[in-house]
Amino acid sequence: MNYKELSQISGLPQKAIRRLQKKAVINDPPTEEQLYVVMVALAKVWGDEELIRLQLANHNTSRRAKIVFGSGFNRWERTIIHRILGHYSDREDNKFNLHVSQIVDEAMHYNRLPETMRKTVTDTTYMLRRKVNNMRYRNITLKEIADSLINGKKPQSKVAKTSCQRSYADQIKQNDILGLN
Repeated sequence: MNYKELSQISGLPQKAIRRLQKKAVINDPPTEEQLYVVMVALAKVWGDEELIRLQLANHNTSRRAKIVFGSGFNRWERTIIHRILGHYSDREDNKFNLHVSQIVDEAMHYNRLPETMRKTVTDTTYMLRRKVNNMRYRNITLKEIADSLINGKKPQSKVAKTSCQRSYADQIKQNDILGLN
């Protein structure tokens, strides 16, 4: 029985079935007992949010952020995302540009991808960079999340300073300029 058939029978993703076989939870190929007892029982609780929360609670903050940011992407896409996020957290210190070709070269080298995938990796890098940039501009705390990915620190929420939250000294200066004193 192949992974696709096992996935259809149990309702689990093929990748999860491979992982279970790698961890020796089920045999390759699974026996009838494993198929109906282990895999069907696991399919009942698969994706339960409370169980996911309990599993994530065992990891530190930076590991949790990496798991959440990397969900839904394959290994080399996660490499690209973490490289882009790491660059944005370091950018204030170094002030250097990170080029797409450099990210592509690193992703291909570290993940041992064939040269025939260079166009796919380049296109995906542009798409992921655009997504991360859009998230950065929509979400003020993304830089903090990127810092937590790199340094393992807990993100702190910041309140944006608005005009009604000016300091008393700023108000006095404005009153002097406008001649209200």
